[in-house]
Amino acid sequence: GWVATLTIENRTKQAWKNVVSPVCLLLRSAPGFADPDWSRTFFHSDGEFLAYRGRQTPTGKPIYRMSLVKGERQIERTRRHINKWGFTRRQSDDGIIGVVSRDGQSILTTSWSRVHHLQANLKATFACIHGNPWLGAIPAGESRTVQGCVLLSGGGLEEAWKNTRQVLKSFAK
Repeated sequence: GWVATLTIENRTKQAWKNVVSPVCLLLRSAPGFADPDWSRTFFHSDGEFLAYRGRQTPTGKPIYRMSLVKGERQIERTRRHINKWGFTRRQSDDGIIGVVSRDGQSILTTSWSRVHHLQANLKATFACIHGNPWLGAIPAGESRTVQGCVLLSGGGLEEAWKNTRQVLKSFAK
């Protein structure tokens, strides 16, 4: 896998509140991981792995899903966003999202040092997953940086999450 650093700089004269950056991992470009029904796309909630398949949401279209990370609060959304993107009733424990390969041999995970919400999209042109990093408030003229990773792990979901958490811990050093 790889690690990444994302820096967002506010070059305006006004402070920005609640900055969340969508970071898209396109699965359609990796056919072995493309998951057309979310049966292989997972997040961790209340100590168990949940597939996105069948996750009910109070709003949103069936092909667009998000999961708030525990400890984060919902930010203001437009009516268009609410109508399009539905948040799962269960929240993510840790801000990690993963997809099991079609052959079941590998798990692709992604996350950041701080994640606001997970996101998954079934639209064929994207077929993507996100662990969208939280940068919080960015005062005028300042910047915020987060670090993240995309990992490919063998074994099962537990092993993939363990590997991802280990990389995330290394950012804190």
